[in-house]
Amino acid sequence: MRRLSFITACVIMAACSKENANPEYNNNNTSTGTSTGAYKDSSTITVFINDTPMTVTTIDYNRSGSAFNFLARNSFQKLEVNCFHFYQQSGFNYMYSDSITYATRNDSLAEWNTLTAKPAADTVEFNCCIAPLTDKIVKGDYGAGFSSGKSGLNVRGNFNLKF
Repeated sequence: MRRLSFITACVIMAACSKENANPEYNNNNTSTGTSTGAYKDSSTITVFINDTPMTVTTIDYNRSGSAFNFLARNSFQKLEVNCFHFYQQSGFNYMYSDSITYATRNDSLAEWNTLTAKPAADTVEFNCCIAPLTDKIVKGDYGAGFSSGKSGLNVRGNFNLKF
């Protein structure tokens, strides 16, 4: 009986031990579209501006204990999503604060013209039961409305980020 208990305990400890299969991993992971690591290259962020796809040439993302941020950009447009203050689980998702900004410029040397999403319009949703609180694949969708001229501006998309 002792032998069976010892074997069971060893199996449980081996199953619970965490090893990183990816040598490029770190807690403040940053990935760009030009990364050479296969693990990082499989992360994606899609962006639609008023239902027109934005060309994304670079992505950056990171996660810390209470924040999750990502950026998708090209030379003339960028989208930044920040999720912070994760404070409890609610049903199949998490409760937190978020903000979404969208910026444009006329040429690659000009200053960015940044718009912040309308109050209470920011929406970042993580796929069921997945939040960026542990090391795993983080998937979800986002969307926001911005005040921009007469017609307004809507930004939406999804993310699939691997830590």
